[in-house]
Amino acid sequence: MLFYILYNIVFTIFVIISSPYYLIIALTKRLGIKERLGFCRIKIPSGVIWIHAASVGEVNAASPLIKEFKARKPEQPILLTVMTKTGRIQAHSISPPPDFVLYLPIDIPVFVLNFLSRINPRALLLMESEMWVNLVRLTKRKTKHIILINGRFSEKTFKRSYPFRRFLKDYFDCFEYFMVREKADYERLRLMGVPALRLEVVGDLKFSADYIGKGFEKFSKPEAVKIIVAGCTREGEEEQILEAFEHISKSISGLRLVLAPRHPERFNRVALLLSEKKIDFARFSASGADFSRSVLLVDAMGKLTSFYAIADIAFIGGSLLNYGGHNPLEPAYFGLPVVSGPYTQNASDAMNELVKEGAGAIVRDAFELEEKLKLYLNDEPLRAYASQKAREVVLRHSKISERYFKKIEEILSK
Repeated sequence: MLFYILYNIVFTIFVIISSPYYLIIALTKRLGIKERLGFCRIKIPSGVIWIHAASVGEVNAASPLIKEFKARKPEQPILLTVMTKTGRIQAHSISPPPDFVLYLPIDIPVFVLNFLSRINPRALLLMESEMWVNLVRLTKRKTKHIILINGRFSEKTFKRSYPFRRFLKDYFDCFEYFMVREKADYERLRLMGVPALRLEVVGDLKFSADYIGKGFEKFSKPEAVKIIVAGCTREGEEEQILEAFEHISKSISGLRLVLAPRHPERFNRVALLLSEKKIDFARFSASGADFSRSVLLVDAMGKLTSFYAIADIAFIGGSLLNYGGHNPLEPAYFGLPVVSGPYTQNASDAMNELVKEGAGAIVRDAFELEEKLKLYLNDEPLRAYASQKAREVVLRHSKISERYFKKIEEILSK
C-alpha cells in the first residue's frame, strides 16, 4: 500500500508540474485530451480484448498478434490503446486494424477509473514494458486476465527496480501471466520474485516474419554493385564503420555502403562527418536510392527494410558501443549474413542463434569488422551458406504470433 501511495504522490506532482507544457502540446497537436482523462467517444462492447502498445514500435509488434485474433476469432473485438500520436496513426494503418483505437488515460486513479467505468474488458494485454501501476491495479478489479506480452525487463530497469522488489510484489501479483521475449528477461523477473509458474519465454513478436516482412518500398540494385547496410547506427560508431569500409573498398570494386543512423536528429551530424572525411556520398532525401557514390546516407525514417532487401551483408548498429544492438532478424529475413558488435543485449538470443547457425558473426572492433565483412564479401560460397542459414533461423521464428495467440487463449479459457 505504501508503494501505491508514494507512486501516486510522485506521479501526480509530475503531472501537475508538466501539465502546462503537455496541455499546449496536446492542444496544438490534437492529442486527445478527453481520452487521456478517461472519456470515450465510442461505445466499447463488453468482453473486448484490450491491448496496450505505447508507440509505433510496440504497435507494429502487436500487429501480428492482432492479425492472429482476426484470422482465428474474427468475432472477438479488439481495443488498442496508445500513448503517442504516431502510434495512433500507425494503429489505424496496420492490416487488419483493431476494432477500436484510443489514447491511454493518464495513470492517475480518477482518470483510470473514469475510463474503466466505460469498458468491461475480457483481458488486458500489456506490450513489452508498459506496466502502469494504477492501470494494472484498478483493472484487476474488472478482470483477472492481466498479461504482459512480448515482455521486456532490461538490465537498466532491473537495477533500478531490484532494491524495491518487496514493495513491487503486490504490483507484480496483479499479473496473471508474464510472456517474455528471451531468457534474460525471464531471469530478471524471477529475481524480482515472479514465480516460474506465471512466467514463460515465448519469443519476440518483433522477430515475427509477418512483422518484418510488411510492405516496403522496392529499390533497384545496379549490376556489379555490392552493398553493405549499416542499420540503426549510433553516435561513435560511424567513424569505425567508415574506417572499415574505406579499407575494404580499396580491394573490392563496386562496393557501396548504405549508412542509416538510428535517430533523425543525427542525420546532419553524420553528413558533416562524411564531408570532413572527404567521402563521396549522397543523401537519400536529395537523391533517393542513388548508388553512384561510395556511401548513401539514409536520412529518412522507415527506409531501412527496403535497403536490406537489396543488400549483400548487414551490420547491426548500436552494437559496437554499449547501446544494446537492434533486431538482427530484420536483415536475416532477406537472407543477409549479419555482423554485430559485442553489445547485443536487446536481442541476444536471436543474435546468438544466428552466430550458432553460421548466419552471422560478432566482432569486437573496427579491425575485426573489416576482416569479417571482407571475408563474407570475397567468399561467395560462405555468403550463400550464411544466407540460407539466416532464412532458416527466420523461418523458425515465423510462428511466434501463433504461439502467443495459443497461450493467451489457453489462459483466457481458465
